[in-house]
Amino acid sequence: KGVTSGNKDGPCSSMVAILVSILDSERRASLHATYLRQYPECWTKCCKSRHCFRCHIKGFHEGQTCDEYQAAQVSAVDIVPCPRCGISLTKGDGCSSVNCVCGKNFNWDTEKKKLHAVLAGLFAAAHPQDTALEAATSVYEGGQGSVRGAAWIESNPLP
Repeated sequence: KGVTSGNKDGPCSSMVAILVSILDSERRASLHATYLRQYPECWTKCCKSRHCFRCHIKGFHEGQTCDEYQAAQVSAVDIVPCPRCGISLTKGDGCSSVNCVCGKNFNWDTEKKKLHAVLAGLFAAAHPQDTALEAATSVYEGGQGSVRGAAWIESNPLP
């Protein structure tokens, strides 16, 4: 049968047989890591949640490399302007404390919530009849940039 990708029950049966036959735990771990790099689709033991071993994301990006998937995930919702200078920033994994190139230190989650609240208010004010449809149309037609700029100005007024 040969070694193949695993499933929600674990690695393929051929790989399990090979892994259990290796007594040296370091070599067993090395082979298992090599297998997971070759076949990165994994499932957690507790809840059978599917994820990618290479990029550690929940869910699996079938038909895409890790780089392609991660590039597609960066969107306007992942961009927050610095509250001091307004430069657009994206945050990777890790701490929510962000240092901008202008020297401003701020909490990513707080700024994101503040921006989303202001965006929701601007959309509701501009489109009181059908906010969801108008918001989607505005984003689709490219109006998001000007709305985001207005949201930044409103959420960061001059002193």
